[in-house]
Amino acid sequence: MTLGLNESELYIYDNSLSNLITTVPVMIYLSEPNPVNVYPEALFFGDVAVGDTVVKTLSISNNGAEPVDILSISSSNPDFIIGNFENIVLPFDQQMVEVSFTTSLVGESNGTITILTSDPSDPEFSIPVSAYGMLPAPALLQASVADDDVTLNWTMSVQGDGEWIHWDDGVNYTAIGLTSPGTWQYAARWEAGQLSGNNGHLIQKVSFYTLSNISDYTLKIWTGDNAQTLIVSQPVNSFEAETWNEIFLQNPVTINASEDLWVGFEVTQSLDDFPAGVDEGPAMAGFGDMVNAGAGWETLTDYGLSYNWNIQFLAVETDDAGKTVSQQIIAQNSQLDPIESAEFKALEPSASGSA
Repeated sequence: MTLGLNESELYIYDNSLSNLITTVPVMIYLSEPNPVNVYPEALFFGDVAVGDTVVKTLSISNNGAEPVDILSISSSNPDFIIGNFENIVLPFDQQMVEVSFTTSLVGESNGTITILTSDPSDPEFSIPVSAYGMLPAPALLQASVADDDVTLNWTMSVQGDGEWIHWDDGVNYTAIGLTSPGTWQYAARWEAGQLSGNNGHLIQKVSFYTLSNISDYTLKIWTGDNAQTLIVSQPVNSFEAETWNEIFLQNPVTINASEDLWVGFEVTQSLDDFPAGVDEGPAMAGFGDMVNAGAGWETLTDYGLSYNWNIQFLAVETDDAGKTVSQQIIAQNSQLDPIESAEFKALEPSASGSA
């Protein structure tokens, strides 16, 4: 058949196939398929704290046999920013385009992403985008009760974008797991004095890299020698494998540079799972590679694994910076059930990828 109107007839015979009963006219209009598609048809960024950035991705696919030029991609709202893109999509290929949203305003934001291509049949695509800017949760919320009166005090003002603090190099090299199922802890450690430049700053969120999508994680923050005082224990309810995940602290922590700080996770894993991402090393032994399988804190180096955990935290300065605020203590000298003859192994780097 050719493009356009195609006409023919359908012949209907009886069971002998020799007697023609009737003929039915058939008309089929064949149009050229649209080779370009954009997915999804709309982008919803959800609730975004003022000053934060959320990134979504558009896919522009070419299902035709000829290259398609991307003539332009524009945004009607400057809060929705288009990332870099190539100006051509090869046949039977696709291009991913990032769209980021950042706002300084509270309330709903809407706009349209317009994509112009060289596809003669359908050259223009309009993608609605929306988000809702909201104030971040109050930090250091404290209540005092006097008779029937309750007084609330909190910190809201954050100065600047903050500083990501970590021992790793920011690139995932492989991942570590137990050789058997079990629950264990891993953490990055800063000893007293190492965070003097961040004394009084707030730990607002923690970022970690995982290659697992089946392990259970609980964000933990400890202070003191040998992580003796647990001050944060927050289940990680949502995360993605093979990428960095940022976890906002429900109760931000004030850095006290006069004592050790430990930031990490308790993880329950299955057999042949590798839940904890690491860089390529070498390890900052005793700082970037702390691990506890129930017999007390050790280093990955003790197991012959010279890597640093991919754990980072964001320290932000507030109007109350420099003040030492007492933290709620969840537990003192908490212990894991020891794993008998615990051993750790690394996933082969070629199977783990990087990011």
